[in-house]
Amino acid sequence: MQFEDLAVWQRSADLACEIYIHFKSSKEFGLKDQITRSALSISSNIAGANFERACAASKR
Repeated sequence: MQFEDLAVWQRSADLACEIYIHFKSSKEFGLKDQITRSALSISSNIAGANFERACAASKR
């Protein structure tokens, strides 16, 4: 199974887009940068964990 097929990854990617759009015109650059990076990190971590699990399974 690809990570893109996981509902949790799809929801986290949607959340990252919504947060980016919400903070697009924000003047609080430090907050904007931190919160958008944090939101992107969620889907990236899910994808990374799925990749590691697939590699471990293929070594068996």
